[in-house]
Amino acid sequence: MECNVGKTEKIVRLILGLVFVWLGYAGSPWWYLVAIILILTASIGFCPLSKLLGINTCKQKETKGEDKTSIPEKTEPQEEQQTESEQKTEENN
Repeated sequence: MECNVGKTEKIVRLILGLVFVWLGYAGSPWWYLVAIILILTASIGFCPLSKLLGINTCKQKETKGEDKTSIPEKTEPQEEQQTESEQKTEENN
């Protein structure tokens, strides 16, 4: 499954899920169903309703054909920094 629930939305869904758990305890048990859906979609990062509506708040952006396991290109090594003793030796010479 692809991610379509972003980090902020996950937090909001978890908080609302806990509120609906309390409402289920205090009032109608139907609120438990809403709570379960919110907590489940937040934990797996995928919401089927958002998929149907074309909503994607996940910041994960990938282009088609891009390999997720690709190794980044090697960068040129930086010049080694001289230690203090090497710098003092050069200054004395």
